[in-house]
Amino acid sequence: MSHDRLPADIPAIHFGDYLLRLLEPGDAADLHAYWSDPQVTEFTSTVVNSMDDVTAAIQYSSDAFKSRSGLRWAICPADGGHMVGDCGYNQLDQRHNSGVIGYSLAKEHWGRGVATRAVNEMVRWGFTTLDLHRIEASVHPENHRSCRVLEKLGFRREGLLRDYRLGRNGYFDCILFGLLRPEWTDTG
Repeated sequence: MSHDRLPADIPAIHFGDYLLRLLEPGDAADLHAYWSDPQVTEFTSTVVNSMDDVTAAIQYSSDAFKSRSGLRWAICPADGGHMVGDCGYNQLDQRHNSGVIGYSLAKEHWGRGVATRAVNEMVRWGFTTLDLHRIEASVHPENHRSCRVLEKLGFRREGLLRDYRLGRNGYFDCILFGLLRPEWTDTG
């Protein structure tokens, strides 16, 4: 992203029966519903104590896009149903053409391939639209579901980041995953 390739508006991206669309303030109740589930956030640094926490997270996402440093999508059924997850670039580094991704999904949608397909679309968009060279993610070592999502998409385990994130139970290690554009194979 040596030249700012981030579009003025976040695009909607369709994939099968789902789509990625701009995360909006009206998504707060849906986001709160699954972020409040301890199983969904068990291996993350997401801590939700109130609707204010969710509203602040949505505002943070909006501010990141305005500053060209990140962006977030809602994962929704293509027929316009309620938001079932979220994903995005938590950090975009224009100087180094890299991005750091994150994602979460409501528990009732686990095991259906939704996260894998959503992350694939996000990765495709990053490599083709933003011309990124590197995309990375950090995952709690016990979050086997998330590790499998990344490995299915060709991400490689690159190392262990000690006490890298702070969650509700204190600091925890993360596995660093990385994918370089020349290694990428579109699975969609």
